[in-house]
Order: sequence, then C-alpha cells, then structure tokens
Amino acid sequence: MRRRSGDGGTVRLRAALVASWLAFAASVVWRPDRGEYQPWLDVGLYNVPFVLATVACLTRASRDAAQRSAWRVLAAGLAVFTVGNVWGSLVTGHDGSYPSLADALWLSFYGCAYVAIVLIARSRLDRFSPSTWLDGAVGGFGAAALAVAFVLGPMLADTEGRFSVVATNLAYPTADILLIILVVTAGTALRDRAWSWWSLVAGLAVLCVGDIVYLLQEFDDAYTEGGLLDLSWPLGMMLIGLAACAGGSRTVDPDVAPRHFTVPTVFTVSSVGLLVLGQRRELAGVAIGLAVAAIVAAALRTALTVREVRSLAASRREARTDDLTGLANRRAFVEGLDAALRPGAAVAVMIIDLDGFKEVNDSLGHDTGDDLLRIVAARLQREFAGSVLARLGGDEFGVFVTVGPGDDPVEVARRAMATLDEPVALADLVVRISASIGIALHPQHGSHRRELLRFADIAMYEAKRRRSTIALYDRSIDPEAPDRLRLVGELRDAIEHRHLELHYQPTLDLATGRIHGMEALVRWRRADGSLLYPDSFIGPAERAGLIQPLTRAVLEQAIAFRADLPARHRDLRLSVNISGHDLLDETLAAYVTAQLERHAMAADHLTLEITETALVADLDRARRSIDALRLHGIRISVDDFGVGYSSMAQLVGLTVDELKIDRTFVTDLASDRRMEAIVRSTVALGRALRLDLVAEGIEDERSLVVLRDLGCDIAQGYHIARPLPPEQLLAFLAERAPAVSTPDR
Repeated sequence: MRRRSGDGGTVRLRAALVASWLAFAASVVWRPDRGEYQPWLDVGLYNVPFVLATVACLTRASRDAAQRSAWRVLAAGLAVFTVGNVWGSLVTGHDGSYPSLADALWLSFYGCAYVAIVLIARSRLDRFSPSTWLDGAVGGFGAAALAVAFVLGPMLADTEGRFSVVATNLAYPTADILLIILVVTAGTALRDRAWSWWSLVAGLAVLCVGDIVYLLQEFDDAYTEGGLLDLSWPLGMMLIGLAACAGGSRTVDPDVAPRHFTVPTVFTVSSVGLLVLGQRRELAGVAIGLAVAAIVAAALRTALTVREVRSLAASRREARTDDLTGLANRRAFVEGLDAALRPGAAVAVMIIDLDGFKEVNDSLGHDTGDDLLRIVAARLQREFAGSVLARLGGDEFGVFVTVGPGDDPVEVARRAMATLDEPVALADLVVRISASIGIALHPQHGSHRRELLRFADIAMYEAKRRRSTIALYDRSIDPEAPDRLRLVGELRDAIEHRHLELHYQPTLDLATGRIHGMEALVRWRRADGSLLYPDSFIGPAERAGLIQPLTRAVLEQAIAFRADLPARHRDLRLSVNISGHDLLDETLAAYVTAQLERHAMAADHLTLEITETALVADLDRARRSIDALRLHGIRISVDDFGVGYSSMAQLVGLTVDELKIDRTFVTDLASDRRMEAIVRSTVALGRALRLDLVAEGIEDERSLVVLRDLGCDIAQGYHIARPLPPEQLLAFLAERAPAVSTPDR
C-alpha cells in the first residue's frame, strides 16, 4: 500500500523519541556515580528527547493547518525549556545562583504550554459552549484545590527570603496549578478519545508531577542529581513528541458530544469537602479560594443546566406539536402508540379524515380551511380527553384509545362523529362537518404500530367508499391481504362466466300508487355458498380494474331480465348503478344501446344511476358520456344527491333526468324538521330544473306521507319492498298488480 507523504519520517521520529528516552532511562539505572554531575548524561543524553519533541512539534505544525499555531507555540516552549536545561547544567550548576536565567526559561515554557492548550481546544471545538467550559472549570479548579491543599500548600505558606527568591519559589507551584487547571478544563470540555490528545495531556501531566515532586524534595532538601525523578521530564517530552507525531483530530460539537458529568461532579464534591475540612484544620488560602471557585462554577453550571432543560423541553414540545391546531403531531402520535402497544393491552387506532375539505379550501380559501381544522381539533379534543389525539397531516387526524371490557370502539367513533355533526359558522356560511373514520384493533388486527396505522387507513378509505362514516378493518377490504387477492381472482371468474345474482328493489309512483319500476342490485354468491353484497366487492373490483366488465355483466343480465317480464309488467322502469370509472368508457353508450336493441327494450325504460361524487371527479368527461347516453334516449339519474360536493352551477350544466335524494335526509324525515326542510328545497330545485324526484331509504308510513305531500315523485325503501331475487320479485308484482294505494293522512 502506498504511504502518504511524510508517513515514513513520522514513524522514524516516533521510534527515535522512544529510543532516546529508553537510552536515558538505562543511563539513569546504571549511572556510575549517582549524585555527581555527568555532562554527557545531564547535558547530552538527557536533552535528546527535548530536541526530538521540539522537532516533532514543528513537523506537526507543517502538516496540520488547523492546529499549526498551537504546535508552533508548543515547539517554541519546548525549545526554550531545552535551552534552560543546557544553561542550568553548564552555567547555573557551577555558580549556584538562584534565581537564574534557567528559571526564567523554564517558567517561560508554562506560558507557551498554556497558549498551546487553549489554541488546540479552540480548534477542536466547533463553537463555544458555556456549559462545556463550565464543566471544565469545575474540574480544573477542583483538581488545583486538591493539589494545593495536600501537596503544594506548605511551599506556598513557608516561602521566605528576598523578593526574587520568594517570587521564583511561588512561580513554580503557581505555574503547576495553572497547568492543572487548564489541562483538566480543556480535557473535560473536549472529552476527546483521540490518542494524540491523551498523549499530549499525559506528557504535560508527567511534567507537572515531576515539578511537584522535585519541589517537595527540594523543600525537604532530599533531591539527588541523577535519581529516578530525572526520568519524568524526558518521559513527558517523549509523550508530547508522540502526540505531535499522531494524526489530526476531528472537530467536536460541544452540543452533540456525549455528556459525562463524572468529572465536574467528583470535583464539586471534593471542593465542598475541602471547605468542610478547612473548618477543622488549617488549609492554604489558595486551596480554599480554588475550592470556592470550583463551587461557584458548579453553581453557574447548574443554573445553565436548568435553562437548557427548559429550552429543551420547549423545543421538544414544539417538535411534537402541530402548529395549527395545538394537537400532537405525527411524531408524538407514533411515539405514544409505540408505548401503548404493550403485550396484553387492547387498543383501538382510529384515522379520521374530513370529507370535502378540499372543496372548503377551494371555495372559501385556506384561511377558512385552517379555521375549520381548529374547530374540528377542539371538538375531537373534548371527545377524546385523556387519549392521544394528533393531527397527522392535512385534514387527517389520528387517535388511539384503550379498550376496556365491554367497550365498543365503533360506539366511541360514533360519539366523535356526533360531536363533529354540529353546524359550524365559516365565512358567513353555516356548514356541516362530515368525516370518515377507519378503525384497527390491537391485538386482533395487528401487533405493530406500522401495520395498525395502515389497517386503520384502509378502513378509513373503505368508509369513504361506502359513505358509511365508520368502518372497522377487515381482511376482505385489504388489497394486499391473501384473502383479498383470492377474492379478486374468484370475482374475475364470476364476471366472466356470469355467475352474479341480481336482486331487484321495486319503486313506487307516489301519485298513482302503482309500482313504477325496479332497481337492479348486484349480489355475488361464492363457491362456498356465502352471499356477498356490493360493499364487499365493488371496492376490490375498482382497484383491480374489474369495475367496467362488472358493470357490463350487470347491465346485460338486468336488461335481459326486464325484457323477459310478462307483458303486463313491460312498462316497468329499470334502474342500474354505474360507477365513475364507467363514465370514462367512451364505448359505454354504444354497448348499452346494443343490449337494448338485442332485447327489444325501449331506451327510455332504462335509467343509469350515477353518484354525485362520480360526476364531480371529472365533470367534462362525465358530461360527454352523459350526453352520448341521453342522445340514444337513456335516462340519467344523480344518485345519493345531497351528500356529494357538486355546486348548483355544475348540476345545472348537466343534462340529467332525475335526482335521487339520499337516505340520509329521508330516514328521520317524519321527526326532524331540518330534514324536511332539506327535502322540501330539493324537491323545489328538481321542479325548477324539470327533473323527476326519487326518495330512497323509506322505512315507515309517516315518511311516505310526508314525501307525497312534499311533491316527491317516486319512493323506494324497505317499507315498500326489500331487494328481491327474480322469482320473489315476480311474486311481489303479481300480488301488488295492478296498483299499490298511497296511504291517506
């Protein structure tokens, strides 16, 4: 492998540093005359690690642009230290002067070391963080306080003599104290795991320890020239040189660096202990002062921590809160749901999506849409107090509730819908809110958050498709479930081989009391004998692209049945539902006309029912398809009128023949004046547009009376007849022919 430029020289320099110290260590161990001055040892071999460390620092400065100044300053300090060694050995050692130039040179090294440490720390920290540096200050002052209290205190207290002697004697321990403070402070702030940093710290620490031990021995008049203590200074130089030989270190972000409170905690406790100890025994004033400084720094750090925690809590709330509604957002919802889905817990997950919200935004503006979302959020919050309710995005909300014994999640959803059903005043208009809710249960439907949210979403779209407001997840509505895939395959075969059943629900002419016609409703009897209703297979058929062949199969079978009725029933009208997908089929009109001609059925006896929502989906294409059908005489009915979102202008622009009032407005017609007012206005609209009016969902006599009085033309519902298989329909027609009397008031 090719080495980068300079790697070989660095390796050789590192080896030379280690070898130079080992050589000096060997000379100390086997020194012939311990205690006597030996120039070749005390000047020559002793200073080789100092010179090599200086070279290493200069080399590092040449290849590390980020820390170039720091290593140059440190190299200058080491060079000064080395000159001090030589001067002290060759000059001061002979004349015995104190203090001397050597002392000035040695003390100058400390200044360079301080500057180098600060520069390295500044280059390594991405930005200044008060909390990080306060952590370091606690450790630095605390460590210095311990050193003064138990090691350097006597020297600081007993220094005496002329001023230059006292100043020099105090300068050494003071310099060591400052070095301890800086090294511990920077180390705590950086929390660096790089080998180069720890080697540098270790080298400075060895120098500091060597100085302190030397001062203690000098204080006790016990220092011996050439003793083992002399190994410490070259060892420190070797470690500093090795640090310079190491590679550069990455930048540390103080806010994302791992927070370790061990160092500041230990030294805060030790500083408090020193203050307590100072009450029982005499300690150096410097030690007490440093301990107080450590405690003050710790107090400031605590205050800053409280502020950071508050800021973090506020940021966390903002990150988990929806700005518009004040509810939890998707992140908070997901976290809460993960925590709630523990083994043994019964949880209902609900997805709530507003119906027609896009029309509110488009018609009234986004500000009004935002107002509506806030109103919905407030209402849901009252209903789901104590549960986690969130706005998941747009007009979609999510909530999960704990399900206890006997609780019915569907009933909970119904109460929420009742809360939303109250009228809302928006932009000088009073509107009603409708929504669709999908429900998935833990653990019945799934055990993991991701699948439960998916299942609830599937159920919600099923509720929209059925216009049933609330839907509970079932594997049969899941397009990716194996059962669903099998169902689609069977449905394709049933369509192809015409194995579908049609039931027919009679309609009543309210003016004459006669049976007016019948609506064809498809059923599917599977091979296992189960009978499926449209809600179970229309959705899968649409998603699988089977809706057009399904519609054609129903039309073919219904027209053939109507054509085969006995002659006395040949005037009955036939209604067949088609989907919005069918309106996109440009050959639909030709196909229907061909079927009518084949069975000799008059075109105006066939009515195709199209939902209001299907019309709005693509109004231009719907209009073209409708015009083509009506051109052949086929009648068009707008089904489920009143629950879609079409405007009156859109309705006027369509050439239709009939409006079919949705059962929502008919079921409580006899007891709810509001429903009566809606039906009355709809009848008036139909009359103005010269359309026939059909009301579905009639389940009692009173509703039939009200509808007749309001001027409705045709009635349909269980009160007249349920959907009947062909043979039962024939029996019904035979029994009711020729007329069914309309009720008297």
